[in-house]
Amino acid sequence: MSRAEVERRAKGLAGEEADELWASLCLTVDEVGGLLDVEKACAPHTWVHPMAATAAHTGARKSELLRMRTGDVDFAAGVVTIREKKRAHDRRTTRRVPMSTSLETVLKAWLASHPGGSMLFAHAEEVRGSK
Repeated sequence: MSRAEVERRAKGLAGEEADELWASLCLTVDEVGGLLDVEKACAPHTWVHPMAATAAHTGARKSELLRMRTGDVDFAAGVVTIREKKRAHDRRTTRRVPMSTSLETVLKAWLASHPGGSMLFAHAEEVRGSK
């Protein structure tokens, strides 16, 4: 649902009904781009923007992003492999998602400065408050 439609329908509603409408909001491509621009400018760690861009461009869940490895990014084929757990709990499954040109640019820059290791969104510094 677009922002204008949610705002129109939510007038006069309160509580859970309004929250449910706002939860169904879908951002436009331009709104996603604007959100990623703001996030990039405010990101406290170098891996935050590439992770947010990957989520926005692939629809990957947080747990899937955290399981991604550097080898899951295939620039030659133009796809990102996402390691799933929801579809089949008894075995590992994957899905391959086409990589947009915007995401390709972000991931190439990230991998050029990646701190090393097999995990895609690894970081060299200690994250405060991390367990």
